[in-house]
Amino acid sequence: MIKKILRAMGSLRFALVIFAVIIFVSSIGTFIRQHAPEEETTQRLAEIFGDAAPAVWSFLDKTGFTDLYHTYWFNFILLLLALNLIFCSIEKLPSTWKKLTGKISTDKDVFKPYFFEEKEFKVSSEDVLKTFDKVFSRWNKTKEGDVLAAEKGRYGKSGAFITHLGLVILIAGGFIGGIFGYNGNIAILEGKMENVVTIGKGKDITLPFNIYLENFETEFYENSPKQSSFRSKIHFIKDNVTTDAYVSVNSPVKFEGITFYQSSYGVFPNKDVIFKFTVDSLISGISSEYSMVLGQEFDIPELKLKAKLNDFAPALGQDSDGNLINFSTQLLNPALNIIFINEEGDSVSEWIFMKDPASGDFSNLHITFNDVWGAEYSVLSARIDPGLPVIYIGFIIISIGVIVAFYTSHRRVWVVVKETNGTVSVRFFYNKDKGRVTARREAEKMFKNLSASIEERKGGK
Repeated sequence: MIKKILRAMGSLRFALVIFAVIIFVSSIGTFIRQHAPEEETTQRLAEIFGDAAPAVWSFLDKTGFTDLYHTYWFNFILLLLALNLIFCSIEKLPSTWKKLTGKISTDKDVFKPYFFEEKEFKVSSEDVLKTFDKVFSRWNKTKEGDVLAAEKGRYGKSGAFITHLGLVILIAGGFIGGIFGYNGNIAILEGKMENVVTIGKGKDITLPFNIYLENFETEFYENSPKQSSFRSKIHFIKDNVTTDAYVSVNSPVKFEGITFYQSSYGVFPNKDVIFKFTVDSLISGISSEYSMVLGQEFDIPELKLKAKLNDFAPALGQDSDGNLINFSTQLLNPALNIIFINEEGDSVSEWIFMKDPASGDFSNLHITFNDVWGAEYSVLSARIDPGLPVIYIGFIIISIGVIVAFYTSHRRVWVVVKETNGTVSVRFFYNKDKGRVTARREAEKMFKNLSASIEERKGGK
């Protein structure tokens, strides 16, 4: 009973079922961003499931699809795959080992179907044997010496076992990373410092150092609200020692064995947001730089005006009726609203756009909106994976196994020698386990070389 179970677990059918399950659940795990906030995932699901999105998210969260690669059931599936490879290899190893280490068969029933060509030579059978020994390094013969057998590329049969070994090592590396490593997120607001990585529901890891986000920088395509690139300027602080770094999507940073990737970002409106702008007086030529929060005032003496930072919109635009609206929570088109007040108390409100310098042009005055600091936050993905070197080793072994399995062929040659009255009849048999299309061409070349070697021996008599 146990043997039947082990044989079934090592079968090709079982492997195909396991692969199908892994592909299916992994495709879901690819669609659902791992460790993403509930709001983000629900918003994405709403595009497909509409009002049912919250219920779908709840199901995915409870079944582990929001943290797929750390669930017990997914790792159990990988364990089944590893066991399938091990049992399959154990079952096939004895027969394959025999082929790898044993002598090539000289049984005529084995090579009878592979007859290729026959030719007569005016030499002795001993000459044919010596020629065969010269051409082939690995060969065998019958006691009578009438059947000679040789082979090349025997090691190609080990390719599948090498590949299986690499896969098992790769899976083992995944287990090591899953048990002893982690992959989580750390969100940092501009001007703030954090050291806690969230790796799952209610699971936090405190880093042995702090990360300070000095600035989050975003660049946009020309005349487009779409971001072309974004990066975080951060400082790692440990034992009063600061290490500066930039983290972007394609440029991760490694510190203390932990790799940090730029994951996402967002805007968090708060009272501490600082707006940086420059006021250029066209009367005096004086340029003044300001860093202020909403509600603060500043004077413009040359024009006898007071100015107050009144409001802010991260993405100010117009609707179909021409009314001003904020169309996004991201900093797609930042605009600062300033109220100008004269000595009589009359006031006027103006919007100044960061991306439209002309919006800051006034009579005898120009205001440039430079930056919004403290409103954006950066989400860094923190990853430590001690199993990664093991995974790399697994990939290398798999690559070697694939090369051996698919780019080497086991070729077998048999020669039946029959000597009569000073003439030797040589019957040539050839078999190749892969590349049957090229087998005949190779057989012709090999038989031609063998014939030429025999003729040379004849001429040397």
